[in-house]
Amino acid sequence: MVETPSGADAWLDRFEPEIRGVLGAAFYDAVRAGANFPTAVIAVVRQRYVDRAHLAEGERKEVYRSAIRALAEDRAGATAFAKAAIAREKLPASERDRLRKEARERGKQSVWANRPASSAQCALLAGLGYREPVANMAEASRIIERLKAQRHR
Repeated sequence: MVETPSGADAWLDRFEPEIRGVLGAAFYDAVRAGANFPTAVIAVVRQRYVDRAHLAEGERKEVYRSAIRALAEDRAGATAFAKAAIAREKLPASERDRLRKEARERGKQSVWANRPASSAQCALLAGLGYREPVANMAEASRIIERLKAQRHR
């Protein structure tokens, strides 16, 4: 398994959870398109966001500008993330898929930590016999998975 170089994922932490996945995917898209060196990956990603910022308006435009600034202000972090993307794309497909699933789950948990549990989650928890309050969607999801696993033992 290829470990993420120190600071690689930290570079994305400056962005809201909803943005991290899209921005991270831009790095992988650049590698898949043939960018083989960190500087080339960053140049492709930067150009992508310059083009998008030019066409966008309002909040979306500011998201793109924020990505462009982060590429310039934290070159070391962006380079570490680009190196990680290059290394991951060299892995066998099964390993890349596993890493993508793990990243998606981390992203989902991060987003869900900022949202209240849904009415469907609360209903399912009640149906599973859970009566305690839950802090957010992420906690509700973890408890539901645990209760389902206990039932199937």
